[in-house]
Amino acid sequence: MLITTHIAATLFLGKYLDLSGPGWLVAFLGGVAIDIDHALLNFKYLPNIKLFFKKASDVSGRFNQHWWTHEAFFGAISGAAIGVFCAILLAVQWWIFLLFQFSHIALDGLMKFEHQPLAPFSKRKYFGPLASGTKIEFVVSLIVLGVIIL
Repeated sequence: MLITTHIAATLFLGKYLDLSGPGWLVAFLGGVAIDIDHALLNFKYLPNIKLFFKKASDVSGRFNQHWWTHEAFFGAISGAAIGVFCAILLAVQWWIFLLFQFSHIALDGLMKFEHQPLAPFSKRKYFGPLASGTKIEFVVSLIVLGVIIL
């Protein structure tokens, strides 16, 4: 999914939960900032940002561009641990990070990339039904962002 889609989903869910202050920070960490792994795993393409985005779109479904934190099983374990850490550090509910991380995982799970929901304990894979990064997704996410913000 595009970052605009993750931002829209995070804003929508955060407003629904009536988050405030540090809750929003934790929500954005789990719902949006978790995608930093794409840049870290593909760091060799970062000097040429155009190549980075071209490479990311060319490898669709051929290899994982994310850590196991993007997969359901490992994401639940790491998300709960990070949530507890955030609760101690920022005095927020421990489940906020986990919930927003799972919203991110669920949205990414719809994409036609390779997913291993039980990684690292199973190599079983599936591919989602939707193409990622389409113009339609971008426009719809911008409209949703506009509606939420306004």
